[in-house]
Amino acid sequence: MTRTLDDFCDSLMDQGPDLVRLDPAGLADAFVRYFRLSGRPTLDEVTRVLRDAGVAAVVATHLPSGLRGFHCVLAAGAYTIHYSTDQWAGAWEHTVLHETYEIIYEMLQDRAPDPAPPRHLCRDADRFAAAVLMQPAAFTRLAVATGLDVLALRQHYRRSYASVTLRLAEVLRQQPLLAVLYERRESGAPAAWTAPSTPGAFRATVVVRTPGFGVRTAGVLCGRRGGMPRRGRPPAPGSVAAQVVRCGRASYAEEEPSENGLVTGDVAVVAKPVVWHGRLAKIALVAVPYRDRAALRPQRTGADVDHPRGRDVVTSRPERTSA
Repeated sequence: MTRTLDDFCDSLMDQGPDLVRLDPAGLADAFVRYFRLSGRPTLDEVTRVLRDAGVAAVVATHLPSGLRGFHCVLAAGAYTIHYSTDQWAGAWEHTVLHETYEIIYEMLQDRAPDPAPPRHLCRDADRFAAAVLMQPAAFTRLAVATGLDVLALRQHYRRSYASVTLRLAEVLRQQPLLAVLYERRESGAPAAWTAPSTPGAFRATVVVRTPGFGVRTAGVLCGRRGGMPRRGRPPAPGSVAAQVVRCGRASYAEEEPSENGLVTGDVAVVAKPVVWHGRLAKIALVAVPYRDRAALRPQRTGADVDHPRGRDVVTSRPERTSA
């Protein structure tokens, strides 16, 4: 029996309004189960499923700069999805699933007696696509095995660093953690960058944490001036992230809770650089409470260790990529 998107939306409506209002991750889980997708769907698999589900075509094409994809309705009433081949290949599946979410949203709105206006449609579509491509059970196992390593997860799933960082905090809700992605603000391709790498050239583009990770004031995380990492801000002076910019190598640091019970330390932090064309382009940082520092241990295996200023710091080579 062929399963269509119409059937899928009808099944959600039949199960009540709560199913229609599933968050993107919940809708992704229902979508994976209904269409029996594999644990790591490929573009070919997603395309085949969508065509069987009633999408008239999934088309690879060149689109204007900045446009990754779009969908439209043909004269016969069927949808078609277009995705740009100008984006890196690892983003193609994500774009197709992003558009799929928007189609499902439109179909559910057509069925709803009191349709709600879209709020964060684009962001929710990205969350849906990430959840389909990085399914919770397998993602959790790999995240734990790699020591919550964003770079290793990105390499395994071939998703963007931002998508993996967001997914880490979304899936591992029971593990207190903070994940931050810093990216260099520089015009042009990395190969053409000439200015020296400084902490001020980077900004936090993704900052997420799970409910169990409260505010910390540890210098290794917050720097000499204090203040938790925030989106849009550079690495704080004296922090592990700033150290990565200076040395160009992965760093680990930890601070124990103070004896008087004040939360001045209580954190373990690992930050790893990404080098594109010989230029430091990104820094992926993950922090956990000091008591959970063993969760980061797989990232430290084989790294050089020193002890500046009484802190335990690990440095290792950065990930290098040409894309």
